[in-house]
Amino acid sequence: MPNIKVTLESTGEQVELSINVARPLSLTINDIVQRFGATASAGKYSLRTKFGAVRDNAGLGAALRAGSPLVLVLSPSFLAEKLLSDMASPEDDVMKGALFNLQKCIKDPDFFDEFMSRNGIQKLQQIITLSKGNALSFAMTSLQNLLEHNNEPEVITVFTAGFVNNLLTIIQRESHINICRPATAVIIRLISPDPSTTVTAASTSKQTRLFIIIDSYISLQPAFFPTLLERLASTDLTMQITSLSLINALLHKSLETVRKSGVSNIFNALESLSLRATLITVVNQLNDDPDVEELRRLIVEFQRLLVKEWNRRKRMPVSVAAGSDHEQYLMEVWRTAGLEPDSSGAFKWRKLGFESDTPKKEFSRVGVLGLEMIRTFALSDPSYFATFVSDQSVKPVEKRCPFGRSSVEVLEVLCDHWEISTGYTTNTAIQPFLLEFEKVYTVALRLFFRLWLEMEAQSVGDDVNRVGATLRSHFKHCINNNATEFSSFEREMLSTTYSVMKERQLKEFNNDEVLLTKWPFRHLREKLYERNYEFIKQQRIGCLVNGAWFPVMSAKEKGRAKGVVRYYRLNPNRQSLHYGEFNQPRSAPPLSALPHKIEISNITDILTGLSSPLFKDRNNKRSNAIDFPSSLIFSITTSSHSDDPYSSPTTTAAATAAATNNTSLADFACANTTQYSEWVDGFNMLLDKNIGTKETAKLILELTDHEMKLSLLNITGNGLEIPLGAAPELPEYPSMDFYYNEGGSLEEGISGLKTIVAELSQLRVKELLDVYESDED
Repeated sequence: MPNIKVTLESTGEQVELSINVARPLSLTINDIVQRFGATASAGKYSLRTKFGAVRDNAGLGAALRAGSPLVLVLSPSFLAEKLLSDMASPEDDVMKGALFNLQKCIKDPDFFDEFMSRNGIQKLQQIITLSKGNALSFAMTSLQNLLEHNNEPEVITVFTAGFVNNLLTIIQRESHINICRPATAVIIRLISPDPSTTVTAASTSKQTRLFIIIDSYISLQPAFFPTLLERLASTDLTMQITSLSLINALLHKSLETVRKSGVSNIFNALESLSLRATLITVVNQLNDDPDVEELRRLIVEFQRLLVKEWNRRKRMPVSVAAGSDHEQYLMEVWRTAGLEPDSSGAFKWRKLGFESDTPKKEFSRVGVLGLEMIRTFALSDPSYFATFVSDQSVKPVEKRCPFGRSSVEVLEVLCDHWEISTGYTTNTAIQPFLLEFEKVYTVALRLFFRLWLEMEAQSVGDDVNRVGATLRSHFKHCINNNATEFSSFEREMLSTTYSVMKERQLKEFNNDEVLLTKWPFRHLREKLYERNYEFIKQQRIGCLVNGAWFPVMSAKEKGRAKGVVRYYRLNPNRQSLHYGEFNQPRSAPPLSALPHKIEISNITDILTGLSSPLFKDRNNKRSNAIDFPSSLIFSITTSSHSDDPYSSPTTTAAATAAATNNTSLADFACANTTQYSEWVDGFNMLLDKNIGTKETAKLILELTDHEMKLSLLNITGNGLEIPLGAAPELPEYPSMDFYYNEGGSLEEGISGLKTIVAELSQLRVKELLDVYESDED
């Protein structure tokens, strides 16, 4: 029988003894209790290893074979009973000590079951409702850890509207980060779907119910969002991260709810409070300190949600029903332009440069987003807008710059650049100009008006697209040259002469730029982009399912390899990440050979580079402090404590100093940039987060470009010359009144048509566009 060390958790005392795995586990525990001379009955104890509880003889045998030290701890049932009793104690120190220990113990599955069976969550809610200070902090963290179990749907059912409102009040009222952060994490968990579990109608219904409660509370508490924005604008980095995390979660759920029922006003509420202006201020204050990487990631995530929201609005048709918001917007534009209805009382929208008097049809390409941008432009400078419309009205019809059509064309340029047309953004960096979208739109539209004059365009032809192509070329150049300074961007956009723009555009005629700016081709690209995004998403997650080897970091000396390797592999059901440690790499082990696992539901963040907890110690940020480059390191983390659930009780004073920073669940040092991109974005896409590496973004774009070229080859014909200018006049043919004689040769008949086909080939682009445009209608 093997000898093994056993530690008594309460005192740290150790003994070494032989264990017979054939004996019942209860008798083995009884023997161990007697060796320590403990006074409590053996039924109050259980055995644990560093990997979890020993529940049966099979688990005990596995621990012995692995040489894992055993710890004798209080059994989950006894400990649950004791902590619940102490939580109800009238003595403040006893109650706080129980709450502090609860935040660690509740993470153990066996303890969780015992705690829930004794109505522990209801008692915890009562304490949260009545407590403050340290007791509230410990109770909130305990609730946060409790929600990380897979029994979450069962737990959610006990959250009443009153308790949810109380949590929101705590977030709004309390400024202490150790209270705000877990309270925020609880709200986020209540409304965010667990990526590791199958979404069912019941679970979605529960989350939607809770979100409606939250939405209603926010609408009745006008100070809630201003409080979050005030914290976001502060210099407290932790408070900034906490506030933006909640805002992103609410926007994410709002998008889902609006898509199904159209009832949430959270986005509009945040827009009215100038959230993006606040973020611009935050962006301008960011530095190169690794500590701000998490805030950067959250801003990029907000940009992704913003693109999704604008894509939704772009696809939403304009409604001109009497009394609707859309009708009100249209009338505001009409009145700002200083126009009057005709003698019959009808509003002639052609006066604003539309092709018809049916606004709903005019906005079919840009939807509600287009209407909102036109209204924003008109109201931003009413005098300029009214003067422009008045000046156009006195010009000959063919010389007028059609404001409506111009606005749509400019918006399409911006939407294509920022991938709003697809709703899937691959950008991994902060984009300040996206946050100032309306200002960029205003500058671009004013440039369009200037180009219309300088290019001597006419409204009766296709000159809107011609001017739009020049604008697109110049905008692309300016946005790439001025990544952060809006004043520089605006100056280059408006001051560059048309001759310079034209010369640059002529250089682009050597490639497909002109053809690809046409609406049908942009629409095709949007469809291909969406498909390739989903394809790469499955490929990246597939890398996690296939598994890979990674070096193991030392717990005592972070950043140093331990000399063993660990194989990580995602369960095909995508609910857990399995791993096992080995002396050296071998053929890919099956899931059954990987004894440990991490629940995907417990992962809250993917922290890369210097933002990884491996670099939490300032000393580890030195270049020689780790064995691997920081650019290849990332960690999957949870926002809960990392303490052993059965570690020794801690005093209230020590508990007060306990930190609640992100805790690493696993650290990864990748072999190369390819593996880094696959695994980082595998986790990002699995958790429905923003793409984190340029390699993945580049891959999606390259696939889309190649597929676009293949599609063009398929529809334009092999070797077909596509003219860029106007089509030449066709020669007159003597007669088309002929047919093939049944006795003639088919090859000879086809040969006679080759000349005609060659001459008609120059019209191919126009025919192709006509087909696409008719399909869109």
